[in-house]
Amino acid sequence: MFVGVAFPEIRARRVYRADDVTQALGVALLGTLPAIPARARHVLPEKGSKRDLQKYTLFTESVDAIRTLLLHTAQTDALRVIMITSANGGEGKTSLAGHLAASLARAWRKTLLVDGDLRNPGAHRLFDVQAEPGLSEVLRGEAELEDVVRPTPISRLWIVPAGQWDTHAIQALAQKDVRTFFDKLKKQYDFIILDSGPVLPVADSLSLAQHVDGVILSVLLDVSRAPAIHAATQRLAALAVRVLGSVVAGTRTEPGGFQFQYPVAASR
Repeated sequence: MFVGVAFPEIRARRVYRADDVTQALGVALLGTLPAIPARARHVLPEKGSKRDLQKYTLFTESVDAIRTLLLHTAQTDALRVIMITSANGGEGKTSLAGHLAASLARAWRKTLLVDGDLRNPGAHRLFDVQAEPGLSEVLRGEAELEDVVRPTPISRLWIVPAGQWDTHAIQALAQKDVRTFFDKLKKQYDFIILDSGPVLPVADSLSLAQHVDGVILSVLLDVSRAPAIHAATQRLAALAVRVLGSVVAGTRTEPGGFQFQYPVAASR
C-alpha cells in the first residue's frame, strides 16, 4: 500500500522546499514569500486582524527584497519589461506580479502592470478596477492603448487590465505589433510588469515572452511540481527567453529561513 501511494507522489515530485527548485532544477532563487491567508493577499488591505496585517507586512517586505535584486540587475542590464509566469495555473503568479509592481512604485519607479493572462485575468481584482476595456480590446484594434491604462490607488502605479478575450485577441499575441506595443510603453514607464498565463497549458505566455527582457517563475510550495517547472523552463529556453529566476511562495518561516523576530515597517 505504501508503494502504491508513494510512487505517484515521487513521479509527480511536488516542490516542498525552496531548495528543491535550485538544487534539483538549477533555477536561480530570487526570493521566498511567506504563506499568508487569502484574505490578506490583496495589494491594498484595508481591514483584517492584527495577525493578518503582520503577515501582510512581512509579505511586502519579502517582495521589497526581490525588488532590490531586480533594481540592482537593471543597473547593468537592459531590464525594463519583466514577465511573471508559472508552469501551471494556481501557483501565485498574479499575486506576485501585483505586489512586485506595487513595490517598484513604492521605490519611486513609474510602473505599469499589464494583465496578459487574457483567458483567466485576475490583476484587476488586486486593485479593484474594471476588467474591460483592456489589452484584448487593444489587440483587436477596438481601443487605443492610452484609453485602457488606469490609475491605481498607489502612486506611480498604473494598470492595463486584460479586457474581454476571444480567439482574435489570442491570435494577435503572436503578431509583430506586440513588440511595438511594449516599445511604446517603455518610453512612458520605468518598468512594465506583465502577468501572463501559465507556460504549459497554453501558448499565450510563449508568444509574450519573446518581447520581454526577463521572466520570473512563480512557484508555490506543496502545489508546484518539479517536472512541470523543468518543462516550462525548457520551453522558454527553446525561444532564447531569459529566465531571471524563481520566487517560491508559501514558505512557513521568515524569508531566508530565519526564525527570529525583527521589527518591520508598516505597509505603505
